[in-house]
Amino acid sequence: MEKKNIGTVAAIAVMMMLVLSSALVQNPQGNASASVLDEPDVPVDVSSPAEGDVYQVGTEILVEWDTSQIDGDQVLIVLYDDGELDYSLFVFEDNTGSYLWDTEYYFSMSDSLQIKVENAYSSINFGYSGIFSVMDIPQHPVEVYLPAEGDEIPIPSKMTVTWNADDIASNYVDIYLYWQAFGEDDVVEYTPNTGIYEFNTPWYWDTGEKYKIKVMDSHDHERFGFSGKFSFISHPLPDDIVVIAPCGGERYRPYEGVDIQWLSPEGMDNFCIDLYQDGRFLLNIFNDYETWGNDVGFFTYYIPYDHQGGENYQIKVSDQNDPSIYNHSGMFSILGSGEEGSLEDAVPLDYDTPTEGSIEWGGRVYYAFDVDETALVTVCIETDEDNPYFSMAAKVLDSDGGVISMHEYGYFWNEFMYVEDMAVCLFPGTYFIELSTWDDGNYEICITSHTPNKLLEAPVMPAVGESWGLMYEPDVREMFIDLITEIEAEIPPEEDFEFIYEIDANHKAYGLVEVTQNDGTFTYIDFEFAQSFSMELDATITGEFPVAGTYVDTDYDEIPKETRTVKAYIDMDFHLHIEGALKLRNSDMALMKVDVSAEVLFD
Repeated sequence: MEKKNIGTVAAIAVMMMLVLSSALVQNPQGNASASVLDEPDVPVDVSSPAEGDVYQVGTEILVEWDTSQIDGDQVLIVLYDDGELDYSLFVFEDNTGSYLWDTEYYFSMSDSLQIKVENAYSSINFGYSGIFSVMDIPQHPVEVYLPAEGDEIPIPSKMTVTWNADDIASNYVDIYLYWQAFGEDDVVEYTPNTGIYEFNTPWYWDTGEKYKIKVMDSHDHERFGFSGKFSFISHPLPDDIVVIAPCGGERYRPYEGVDIQWLSPEGMDNFCIDLYQDGRFLLNIFNDYETWGNDVGFFTYYIPYDHQGGENYQIKVSDQNDPSIYNHSGMFSILGSGEEGSLEDAVPLDYDTPTEGSIEWGGRVYYAFDVDETALVTVCIETDEDNPYFSMAAKVLDSDGGVISMHEYGYFWNEFMYVEDMAVCLFPGTYFIELSTWDDGNYEICITSHTPNKLLEAPVMPAVGESWGLMYEPDVREMFIDLITEIEAEIPPEEDFEFIYEIDANHKAYGLVEVTQNDGTFTYIDFEFAQSFSMELDATITGEFPVAGTYVDTDYDEIPKETRTVKAYIDMDFHLHIEGALKLRNSDMALMKVDVSAEVLFD
């Protein structure tokens, strides 16, 4: 066998010994601040990293050693954290004297690290670097108080994270869990910056040491901080039922799952789960729920969509065999108490006057406004910046409640939330705005109206600020007269057929063009076009129709007939809104650039 193959086998053997052994704890020459590590029989000088070096996580760290002190062509490079093996770095490399360690996926964030360089063929020929640090160093540090260094937190249990809220610049924070080389897990994103956050540690999280919590500004990712290192431990068996989740303060939406967790004494594995409000029984969620000898119980209750919203809800978990043994969860709330408004309750809106309002889950709010002359009406809604997940839908309705236009307003990742306009062409009359939501929150609504200052042909060279428009309201019956004539022609000429139809249709279009800039070389024009079309067709044909069946080589007159009435009903709504900008060359009015966006609603 060649020497290199022998070396490979030896290297694998060494790696297996390291993985299976937890006794690799000794102190290098004179470093009294770390745990005691093995001293080599044949030392190797590891010059980098040096004692006291500090590195930003994600950078490359140069590992250097004296190649002449290693009798072999391969080395094993491993990382130690406070004297214990850390598998973030565990590689075999050629004995070149240097190696670049990329710390992009290093998550321990420790200030007591050392690197060991060992002869891959001899476990007594090795050396250690100085003690150094790899940290995620923020530009703006955030002080995290809890969990504290050395805390032991049971799994499952209620866990509390606290931090200095004054260190956060925005109103929201993201919280992450770190564990050695295994990366990060999201605990919560975009939670209010109150300085405290409580949550339930899931039963499936692993126990272990060297966990950390990271608290970061949701809008400034260079503003963050870490907790001290803490441990997750197994929860001791209680003497009674302990309901861990919900822990209290949660807000659930209909259709959302409520995760229920509890601990029970040994030998208790059959439970009853109930929902309470204000201390009163509401409904039974589950009977005879078995945990099959497991001391941790877990169940998810999905709230019905039509559940009545409210506060002071609790989960009661009791022993199915002995109902006197029970306990309650913390209190939580369920959204869903929004009131259904109506057109009759619509609140009048004035143009160019922002109006504040609030809405609850499942509720609807209505506003009314009048249009005196044909115009492009814009509806602007700004959602509540204190509730980043607040979203809602808006509809513009005609006087009978029919939908003219609709839009959804969602949350957006900035401090001012999501603001968007909805423009629609409206003719004189009364209109309504319907707001609905899937959450509780506040908003601000405002409407504006834009009417052209000219209803003439566009001038050859329009001046800045000039606008002109076009109104179009055709006779819909005339538009479809050919189709109606064609249908009538298909009706058999017999006198016993009767064709009755009624058409109720509306077609309106409106265009607006405005010159916004003229720099002497180019003219810039904004344009908007809105069109709405709705039609209802109700038709009946009564007469003698062939009886259903199969007829071969039979004249129409010989087919048996029966009197029937055939009905047809069509209800169609189409709405189009187009807006954009043009860039024209003044010398010849050539089109140099066009930007267009469109919104279509078809029902």
